[in-house]
Amino acid sequence: MKSEETIVADLKLEGYDNVYAWDAPPDEIEEEHEHPFETKLVIVAGEMRINVLRVDKMEDFTLHPGQEIEINRGERHNATAGPEGCRYVVGEMQLTTRWKRLAKGYKL
Repeated sequence: MKSEETIVADLKLEGYDNVYAWDAPPDEIEEEHEHPFETKLVIVAGEMRINVLRVDKMEDFTLHPGQEIEINRGERHNATAGPEGCRYVVGEMQLTTRWKRLAKGYKL
């Protein structure tokens, strides 16, 4: 598994504007919400269960260290940290950054 520092560096290279690590306490619940930007989460320690509404169907994911998920702008989602909590790295990409990267020929 990659180190947290490598994960942060990789997300920045992928074009994520805002990249940070976060610790969710055991069994913490994030109620359903959405973001006005693209999001990628990479699990560093612990476990997280995420539900994402995609094309009118709720998809359920349970992520462990080294696993990641991309959540598109505007996708409704919720999350619950595992019984031991969860440390993860978050990358947030504004839509304008995504367009600029695509215009330069980057694949996202």
